[in-house]
Order: sequence, then structure tokens, then C-alpha cells
Amino acid sequence: MRQALSELASEHVEVALGALADIAANGQSEAARVSAACAILDRTFGRPRQAPVVARLRGLPHSGREDEDPLGGLSLGNWPAL
Repeated sequence: MRQALSELASEHVEVALGALADIAANGQSEAARVSAACAILDRTFGRPRQAPVVARLRGLPHSGREDEDPLGGLSLGNWPAL
């Protein structure tokens, strides 16, 4: 059942992404544009993981040096490094 549903949905991916891209560029509200842009990013790179940021807020040691990576080299999900 899951396989059949996946195959059926895959036929509409290009149209769906096109609709999201159109909303991201031309949506009537800022909220709609941001939501569409986030949906595109999530589907392209995967949702970013929250654990490193949450762990940092809970007081993991940090030297405070400006040149130090605040996430200690941890990546945020599948998002590319900046």
C-alpha cells in the first residue's frame, strides 16, 4: 500500500514544488512565502536537527572565544555548512 501511494504521489512532485516556489516568490502574505520557502528547504536538505542548539542552551561548556564555532563543529541535520 505504501509503495503504491509513493508511486502515485511521485507523479505530482514537480507540480507541487512548482506551486511552493510560486507561493514563495509571489504569495499574498509574508507568512505564506516563509512557509513555502521552509517547505522547499525541508524537502531539499531535510529538516535541521534541534539537539545541538537545545544542548547549547542547557549550559554545555563554551570558552566564549569569538573565533570558536558555537556549535562545536556539529551540523544541523542535512543542511549545508555556511
